[in-house]
Amino acid sequence: ITQDNRGFPYVERIKTLIDNELQLQNKAILVLGAGGFTLTQGLKNPNHFTYVDIDPDLENIVRKHFVKHIQGEVVVQDARVFVKNSPKQYDFIVNDVYNNPSAIPSHLLTQEYYEELYRILKPEGTIAFNFILNPTLETNYAKRNDNTLRSVFKSCMSMPTAYSPTRPTNVLYVCRKAWND
Repeated sequence: ITQDNRGFPYVERIKTLIDNELQLQNKAILVLGAGGFTLTQGLKNPNHFTYVDIDPDLENIVRKHFVKHIQGEVVVQDARVFVKNSPKQYDFIVNDVYNNPSAIPSHLLTQEYYEELYRILKPEGTIAFNFILNPTLETNYAKRNDNTLRSVFKSCMSMPTAYSPTRPTNVLYVCRKAWND
């Protein structure tokens, strides 16, 4: 995060979506994969955030070196376990789960996982997925991720943060539950 509370371009795009485009206020927002807890930094509108991350040391490291105040509840748990056991539904979900700078754990790329996310998304809810992949879907990995996601969330917008037919980049998929019913 920068001095002016700005994060990576895809994080800033999600912030714009939450604050300006959807104008969410006093909504339940779930963030799977806490990253550096930067999503809430600099937001104008008040919302209720729940961050879920598997790393038990992350919160202390971030508070010590990067972000002093984390807005919201922090849950230390595997994202799939949390989602499967959640009785609560959310207005907005961010799925940004990585186990290294470019790989998503395979159990978080399945149709079953996406169905569980669909279940905990409110009827008028929106979900944003961050993938690092080829934005033109010219690799098997990119095609498979796209196909699996769209088998559950049928109508999604995909927005690459940069265009490159040969290099992976962050691609945000934004899906609304209402578009799928």
